[in-house]
Amino acid sequence: MNNIALPDLPSQLILLALKDLKAVEASPEYQVDMCIWHETFVDFAEEITTCHVCFAGAVMAGTLESEFTDLSPDDFNPEVEGKLVALDHFRSGDLTQGIEAMNLEVPRALNNSISWPTRLYAVDPDQFKLDMKSHAKLLERHGL
Repeated sequence: MNNIALPDLPSQLILLALKDLKAVEASPEYQVDMCIWHETFVDFAEEITTCHVCFAGAVMAGTLESEFTDLSPDDFNPEVEGKLVALDHFRSGDLTQGIEAMNLEVPRALNNSISWPTRLYAVDPDQFKLDMKSHAKLLERHGL
């Protein structure tokens, strides 16, 4: 895998993932599926190949410039792996687990709650993105 660095702050990582998510949404080569990291599908009847990606998978496809192949976070170096796993936690509203996946200390003010409301992407993609922006702002207010 390449040596592209991802942001060290969770708020910046979420914003980067949103940018990459927007790019894969606009591409006919990608399909967003929050249950799949980064997996290639071939439709032989239609003679097309697409790559299905989740929130972290969008970063694999975009910023990390990954090939069309099956990937998961453990295909990357440990630092990048932790950040990709963190994105998976963030997308489900589990901010504390996401912060811990990045080997950062959870601020006391955030440690009182297990999960923050987050709309499922499959239910409402636009609200999901607004929720992610809200999470990023919250984390930024706490120096993350």
